[in-house]
Amino acid sequence: MKRIIVLGVALMVGGCAASYGERAAGFLSPQLASAYIPLEGVTLVVLKAHAAAFVVAPGVAVTNAHNQAIIGNASIIGQSRNYDLLFFHVDKNSELSTSAPSAGEGVIAYGQGASGELREARGIVMLLNSPVEPRC
Repeated sequence: MKRIIVLGVALMVGGCAASYGERAAGFLSPQLASAYIPLEGVTLVVLKAHAAAFVVAPGVAVTNAHNQAIIGNASIIGQSRNYDLLFFHVDKNSELSTSAPSAGEGVIAYGQGASGELREARGIVMLLNSPVEPRC
């Protein structure tokens, strides 16, 4: 069976009325479930926002940088200048094991939909080490 790399960066856009991907039946493994952090908060005073983060190292989680308003009082470690990524401190230590992807390999991105439900988007790694234009 082809190895699947799970992308910890959620594809769901917090605070948007639409949900992306498909409703997920669950996580591929218990390790993913324990590293997953559902985020929920209020943006623009009244809009309820849902997003997701993953623990990527002991005490360190990553989410989309545009979710900064809903990570609560978490201490920010850093933000990518080129990508929509935000790293912050968490009390969880259940980090994901990772490996380098290969072209043609299947991947899954998990996130939360507009109603807070777990969603997933599947794809295939098409190209490696290629510049990516920020989309956010």
